[in-house]
Amino acid sequence: MAKESSEGYLGMLWDVGLRLDPKEDIGKYAIVWRDEFGEKAKIIADCFDDVQKLWEYREYTVWSGHVAGIKAAAIATGWGSASASVVAEELANHGIETIIRMGACGSIQEWVKLGDIIVAEAACRGDGGSREYMPLDYPAVANFEVTQALVKAAERIGEKIHLGITRTHDSYYVETNASLQGALQKMRRRSRIPVYKAGRVLAVENEAATTFVVSRIRGLKCGGIFYVTGNMITDTELYPDTARPIAKKVAKISIEAIKILEGK
Repeated sequence: MAKESSEGYLGMLWDVGLRLDPKEDIGKYAIVWRDEFGEKAKIIADCFDDVQKLWEYREYTVWSGHVAGIKAAAIATGWGSASASVVAEELANHGIETIIRMGACGSIQEWVKLGDIIVAEAACRGDGGSREYMPLDYPAVANFEVTQALVKAAERIGEKIHLGITRTHDSYYVETNASLQGALQKMRRRSRIPVYKAGRVLAVENEAATTFVVSRIRGLKCGGIFYVTGNMITDTELYPDTARPIAKKVAKISIEAIKILEGK
């Protein structure tokens, strides 16, 4: 666990980061999640053996444990691209080699239903975070090995998935259900979503593009898996009691993907 000193938290950013002691061994795999249920990523941590909470600060919580004998971490993050960039940077600094980003998303296709699971091959860069790193002609692409492991993991567990592209954005209310929007948001939504729908983008979410870009730059492998809690075309949504069991499925798929990446 990190300790405060006159020079900050042992070289980590004291005001925004994970506050982990750089000497703490958290393994080479991390599953990161903006926990929509306010449970500090416990859904993931419950899948670990020998689990322990290492640190909790602001929106960040770090758990450490083992997956089939493999050291791994579960990280609860904040919302959006700024938080995603902080987590990817600090995990890279800490020696993590592979990140699996999981989270909720909103479908923009009628055939991608509530409760469906998406494995992202890439993400459209509608976020601000990734633009701080690279110009827009630099793609936000998931690592092939991690993507393949997520697909195989879903098959092992018996879960169907959609494989395709998501769109990362920062301004949640611009592309959320119409019933929650004001006049300006509705106008933007009518002009924006049909373009991505026509391009067969599957859903909108809030962290993948930033995590993919920062991970790529830092030499990490990164994949993304998402569960659909809203449909922007049908204006329907899931509520927490219904969405939580689906999040648990996605956590199990992510855990199984780590095993596959380790040849287990």
